[in-house]
This record gives sequence, structure tokens and C-alpha cells, in this order.
Amino acid sequence: SNSFCTLLMFFAIALFFAVLVAAGTGAIRSESDRMRWLSMFLDVTDDPSVTAEVSAGMTEHGRTFDVCQLHFVQCRNAVPRAVRFSGIAGKLSLDRIVSPIEEITVEDAALSHALDLSLMSPTIMAAHFRRVKSKSVSESSRVVLGPARRRLRHLTVASCGVIGFDLGSVASLETLDLSGNPLGDAVELSNLPRALTALNLSGCGMNGAAAERIATLPPQIRVLDVSNNALTGPMPCTYAGDLRELHLRRNLLTGPLCATLPATLVHLDAAFNRLDGSVGDMKEWWSLSYLNLHSNRLTAVDSWGDFPPDLEELFLGENLLTGTIRTASLPTKLRVMSLQHNNFSGEVALESLPSTIEHVDVSHNRLSGVPNVRDLPAGVREVFLQHNNFSGTLALTEMPVGVSRIVFHHNAWTMELPSEFNDL
Repeated sequence: SNSFCTLLMFFAIALFFAVLVAAGTGAIRSESDRMRWLSMFLDVTDDPSVTAEVSAGMTEHGRTFDVCQLHFVQCRNAVPRAVRFSGIAGKLSLDRIVSPIEEITVEDAALSHALDLSLMSPTIMAAHFRRVKSKSVSESSRVVLGPARRRLRHLTVASCGVIGFDLGSVASLETLDLSGNPLGDAVELSNLPRALTALNLSGCGMNGAAAERIATLPPQIRVLDVSNNALTGPMPCTYAGDLRELHLRRNLLTGPLCATLPATLVHLDAAFNRLDGSVGDMKEWWSLSYLNLHSNRLTAVDSWGDFPPDLEELFLGENLLTGTIRTASLPTKLRVMSLQHNNFSGEVALESLPSTIEHVDVSHNRLSGVPNVRDLPAGVREVFLQHNNFSGTLALTEMPVGVSRIVFHHNAWTMELPSEFNDL
């Protein structure tokens, strides 16, 4: 019994010293990592604000300084995983940003040299550069990614003055944003990584027939933004895969709307084009919740009951639409209805709007009669009735209490404002 107790005591003492040694080793490793990370950040840029903060961490705070306190560092489990530099000036040594960093973001920077993405560590999974300017131009204004980028999933190089790109064999890339660069004819969609699911080429100076350019897209695209370009021809209607979002606004598209689009489409924005004809049957666009056809040349709505059943936001303002507005036939989930600056006429039954409606704009039309604002759906927040031919008296004091704004000037009212509105 005594020998057993002695043996147990020796075992406890040995375990105690083992824990002490392990703790000491962990502390040494932690201090070593801390100094390695601080040295890495000090070598990345010579921006005065960054170097001052890092230098203070290396000297003033000693062993108590936590690298995760640096304003440009984001940590996970006490380990730095992402860096975000905003407004820096001077050098940016991408080759110095190594493991454990997996994500880089640089915004509003003025570099003293070319932005060379080929220097990025192969361990980087996401890289975002927005409004990064360089004193060097010409060939340096190309996005070039070398091989060995098997981990890179997300890449943004937006509004950086890029005039060309070579993504090499980055087969892993899932999202790509090159918006705001003067790429022009340098955009060849057929050469993009085939695993892409989101592509943003807004404001890149693209031209030519939209349908032909888009036909060569990677097959897995879910989100496509080619807005703010000079694409011409009819609206592209055929897409591979399960497209979810399509942004076509501010191009030069002409002709009628598509008769069919992918049933998976949730968001369609084709505003500010030259599309004409009528708004036809969209009932088969089951998933569409956002439809923006603002500022085109559309002339009629064939049937107000033919909009997508799950539509929540509808923008048809600034077209050439005529006829009457059939509010009782609108989709039951509609929250926003924007029909301003058209040629709609007749009465509009505001009381028949969907119960989900929040924003109603029928201003700048030829609507007449007395709008029933007393029986507006309870969820309405804003109503715009100005510049029509409405007449009679509005029941302003009997509107739902949730209405925060109603605009009704430039009509043919025969009423005086209630006293409650005199101080407005």
C-alpha cells in the first residue's frame, strides 16, 4: 500500500513538470509566432500609419501585445487570417503576405509601383483590390495570375485601371469582379475559368452583341453583372446553368423582352436600355422576386395577372405604358410598385393593392377619379400620386397610421388641407 502511494506521488510530480514544460514550450511558440507575424506586416508596406502601429506592437507592448489588436488584421481562433489595408500609400509587397493569412483586401490605395498579383502566395484564398492606383502604367495595368493558384476562390480587381487580364489556369476561381476597368475588347468570356459562379464586368467598356458575348459564359454562372456597358442587340435570353441574378442595366439593348428566361432567375435588372413592345406572360418565371425595366420603351402590360407569382419588387417607371392599372391582379407578395412617368389612365383601386405593399408610385401619369387612401393596405409606408388628373377629396386624416409619406400635388383636387396638415 505504501509503495503504491509512493508510486502515485511520483507520477503526479512527473505530470506536473510535464505540464509546466508544455506550457513553457507553448509560450515560446506563441512569442515566436507573434514576432514572425509582426515582422511580416512590417515588410508588407512602408505606409507610415501601418509601420507605426506595427513597430509599436514590436517594442512598446512587449510580450503582452496581441497581433489581433492591429486595426488591419482579422483573426480566427487568435490566429491572423485576413488583412485589410485602406488608404495606404507607397509599396505593397504581396509576396510577404504568407501563411496563415488567407484573405487580402486593399482599398483606395496609391502604390509607388505596379500591382503585381503574380506575387501573391499560393495559400491565398480570397483577394480583393478596389480603387488601387499605381504610378506605373502600360503593361503593369494587366491582371496576371501565374500557375499554382489552386486555393484562390475569390478575386476582385475593381476600378484599378486594368486594361487586360490573364487568369492563367486558375481553375478553382469561383467569383471574379473586374468592374470599373477600361477592358473593352480585352474581355473574352470563353477564356474564363469554367468553375465561376459569379462574374462582375460592370462598367468595363464592353460592346458588341450581348447575346453572342454571353453565349460563351462558363456554365456554372449564378450571378452575372454586365451593366453600364455598350452591349447592343436583343436582350440575351439563353443561359447555361441555373442563373439567379442578371444585371443588364445601362446598355444599348433593343427589341422585345425575352419570352422565356431560366426558371431559377430571382433578380432581373434591365433598366435604362431601349427595349420595346409589351410586358408579356411571365408566370413561368417562378423564382423572380425583383424585376426592374425602368426607363425603356415598353408600351403595354398585356395582363396584370401575368407577372411572376413570387414578385416582390416591380419597377416599370419611365416607359411609354398605356391602359389601366389592375391592382387586384398583382402578385400577392408585391412590396414595391413603381409605375411613374408613363401614360396610364383611368382610375386606380389603391384599396385592391396586395396586403404586402409598402411603396406605391403612380405619379406622372394620366390617372383620374378619387383615390381611396382610406382603405390602403395597412403596411403601406409611401404613396406618390402627384402630376395626375385626380380630383375630389382625399381622406388624408383617415389613412392607415403607418403611412409616413404621401405626395399628391399637381392634380385637380377640390379640397382644402385638413388643419392637421397646416404646419407641414
